[in-house]
Amino acid sequence: MADTMSERRLDIQGMRALAVLAVVAYHAGAGFSGGYVGVDVFFVISGYVITRMMLAELGPSNTLDFRRFYQRRVRRLLPALALMLGVVLVLSPMLVALQAQVSTARTGASAALVNANNYLTFFGIKTGYFALDSKSNPLLHTWSLSVEEQFYLVFPLLIWASWRVGSRFGRPRAGVFTLATIVAISFPLSIALRHGIGLSDFTSELAFYSAPARAWEFAIGGLVAVAAPRMVRLSGVMRYTFGLSGLVLVAVATFVYDDSTVFPDFAVIVPVVGTALLIAAGEGGSATWVARILSLAPLRRIGDVSYGWYLWHWPLIVFAAAMWPSAGLARSVAAVLSLGVAFISYRWLEEPIRHVKSGGRHRTLLVAAVCVVAPLAAAVSLEAGHHVLLDTSIASAFAPHLADASGCDSSVPLERRDTEQCVWEYGVATNIVLIGDSNAGQFSEGMRAGAQRVGARLTVATYSSCPFVPFVVWQAGDELTECRKFVEGSLRALISMRPDAVYLASSSDAYIGTSIFEFAVDGESARVVDPTAKAEMWQAGLAQIVDELTSAGIRVVVIHPVPKFASRWRPVNMAPLRLLGFPDGATIEISRVEALGRRQRAVDAEDAATKLAGASTIDPFDQLCPGDPCRTRVGSTWMYRDDSHISVAASEALGAWFAASLKT
Repeated sequence: MADTMSERRLDIQGMRALAVLAVVAYHAGAGFSGGYVGVDVFFVISGYVITRMMLAELGPSNTLDFRRFYQRRVRRLLPALALMLGVVLVLSPMLVALQAQVSTARTGASAALVNANNYLTFFGIKTGYFALDSKSNPLLHTWSLSVEEQFYLVFPLLIWASWRVGSRFGRPRAGVFTLATIVAISFPLSIALRHGIGLSDFTSELAFYSAPARAWEFAIGGLVAVAAPRMVRLSGVMRYTFGLSGLVLVAVATFVYDDSTVFPDFAVIVPVVGTALLIAAGEGGSATWVARILSLAPLRRIGDVSYGWYLWHWPLIVFAAAMWPSAGLARSVAAVLSLGVAFISYRWLEEPIRHVKSGGRHRTLLVAAVCVVAPLAAAVSLEAGHHVLLDTSIASAFAPHLADASGCDSSVPLERRDTEQCVWEYGVATNIVLIGDSNAGQFSEGMRAGAQRVGARLTVATYSSCPFVPFVVWQAGDELTECRKFVEGSLRALISMRPDAVYLASSSDAYIGTSIFEFAVDGESARVVDPTAKAEMWQAGLAQIVDELTSAGIRVVVIHPVPKFASRWRPVNMAPLRLLGFPDGATIEISRVEALGRRQRAVDAEDAATKLAGASTIDPFDQLCPGDPCRTRVGSTWMYRDDSHISVAASEALGAWFAASLKT
């Protein structure tokens, strides 16, 4: 992404400008639905520029000055990267989402060590209902920088070796063979990994982040550089054809692709080939109208600062999103401001360092050492500071629930669990079980407090996003097979255990009212998506569960769903500065009428099911929404940890309420 040619092709700078504009606009949410392909454009350009530069040196001298090459790379890439890493890591305690700070620190340390892509592959990208969105990591974009830096470490050695072998055996095309071999190995590897063909559990991540799976894109650029002497002889018609075709291909990928496009996959061929054609069309100095457009001064200027803009745009966008999560304009403003930062970096850091006399190997090593050690120190400080921040009130307000922290949330059915891990014993006269999905887990503190008050033994077993009903459920088209196993196995365990009481809780209103969930009697039956029909199925299924338990002499209590809020509100994705300094602005609300209406279908189904089977229900609505409107923060207490789960503090406050239910 950095300029590496001593004699720059002006249209190349224009290509860099278009690539970075696409990436920044995509990240800012300002259009360019496939703007992520700008990274692939950068990769092809880098392969071309580096190969062209090496060939220019190998031709006259038959050798490469590796020391000079790596000194230039260090001066061009590391100082600007180190500055960005240091600033971001220092600001992260207040401007990065609490749960993203450890990942940010470790990504920053990995980026300083040219290894961010591999860290993100194996450790930095997590999935699951409560997993933090990876886009909360302000250093997520450094994966591509690490891929490029790894390319710079290895690629010159390969080209030099192939040149020497070719010279010795009189085969000057050895470089072509090497580059073609890289394409022949790397591209199929990328496709295989993307489709899960491999021995690793991280195949899709490896396809996206790993240097071996991306190497073919650099090699394509290298092949264009090797073919440059032939490109000079292209006719004007061919140049125009190449230029226009290349521009169209890159434009199609940029504007037609979106987040649903399987990428990288065969789709990546379009922007890669398009970039190669654009580069080829500009060879020989006979400019086409495409090359002239790409050479316009504004685009050249943006191309000059493209490296710095890429460095700074994503951290500022993430900071803005964490401070003003509901203000989409904040991301665009941050993207524009980052361009100003990029110009400052280019004028006062990148250019002066780039053109200073090297001062010998020792000075370059010193620069490299500082550029590595300083971000590492900042990363260590961030992670250490994060552990201090965890002891503050801002962290405890949104801490994981007891069920999550104790390992009680799992797909393993209750009959196969080490239940002692999730048992709190305050007496042996009464044995109670709390079971369900994460909406049951959110009551674990309150149930524990209630059990302590009445002297009971509490067992907790939950499985997030798993409705406790005896039929098949699909979520976003995927059958929840593990969920059904959890329900069936846990039901058998409950009947065998015969506790005094079982408390069931599920996000029934979400399962019934949200279209991504579909119900069916079994795997062969038609799926039901209509909310009214799903409510009827829920009522029948819950009645079946309750009837089996009550027939075994077990008291059953169904906990109605908590009030939920309209937007996807997650304080753990907000900046601590926002939550500490502007808590009222971070709070959302919903009227009691709307909150009651959103869950009415589910409440009616649960009431009917329990009445039919001789069980009972309890409703936490008034406890959690004491006034009108319902609010995520009441007084100085955060009542919710996200838009659909109450906080630990709110759960603990339900202790007396649960105790009263246990005594009934």
